Amino acid sequence: MVRVNKLVLVTAKHMPQHKYFVDIAKEFASKLGVDLEIREEDYVFLNEHGEKDEFGMAWLPQLFI
Repeated sequence: MVRVNKLVLVTAKHMPQHKYFVDIAKEFASKLGVDLEIREEDYVFLNEHGEKDEFGMAWLPQLFI
């Protein structure tokens, strides 16, 4: 069985989905009883761990479990 240690949300405040992703991430973190780390526009983290589009560009927001 997999154990979740932390949720990481990478987002940007200017994105229209920002508020919704923050709300969802906070709800998931509270239900799972884990810490939530919110990173603002951390493109290095996204390029190493996140999904990219067909041009190799990382998109925001992304939630990592």
